[in-house]
Amino acid sequence: MKDNLQLVVTLYNEVTPINPLPSNTIFYDKKDSLTETLILDNNYIRVPNIGKDAYTIPHYITTFYDNLPDYVLFSQSDPYFHDPEFHVDKFRNKEFLGVCERRGNWCGSIHLPFHGWDRLIHHNKWLKEFESGELKSAKLTYGEYWDTYIKKPRPDPETMIWYHGIIFVVSKNKILQHPKEYYQALLSTFDCKNSEEIHYLERSIHYIFNEA
Repeated sequence: MKDNLQLVVTLYNEVTPINPLPSNTIFYDKKDSLTETLILDNNYIRVPNIGKDAYTIPHYITTFYDNLPDYVLFSQSDPYFHDPEFHVDKFRNKEFLGVCERRGNWCGSIHLPFHGWDRLIHHNKWLKEFESGELKSAKLTYGEYWDTYIKKPRPDPETMIWYHGIIFVVSKNKILQHPKEYYQALLSTFDCKNSEEIHYLERSIHYIFNEA
């Protein structure tokens, strides 16, 4: 029987502690030395170290657009920092998936202060990365990015939802509401290891698959 849920995990020089791991899990293994994608087999994909976890999402969707499972669960290598009770089998529960479909993509979605549609306001380690140049400034403001790539009405800043760590589940039906070219355009926004476009996508992902 085909598993209706596929786990997609982004790795970078580490071993994931997720246990148990479904046999159909796909690993995105990022390497600094790579300049092009190497698909080794059906479950293991090596990609250049671009865009952190955010890059994985549009890359996976454009690669498997014509052969998607019923549900896809995207995760960092260690999801327990954001969700200590993370367990893949939880996402196989039809009732739980139904709640995810009605409320959004992940029941761990959170509301955080919104800093506007201009440039991001960084704090803590992200501010240090930005000031040192490790975090590259985005080419567009967040509002320009939204209008260019998300292409939906801007949500109310007071109730804006996003998924911390970009750990979420999404259905095939919600993915297919956009053509493949939509995700290819999102993928094209990543051109280095660490850029503000990563944060843009993290803040936007809920609205790619759901209405405001």
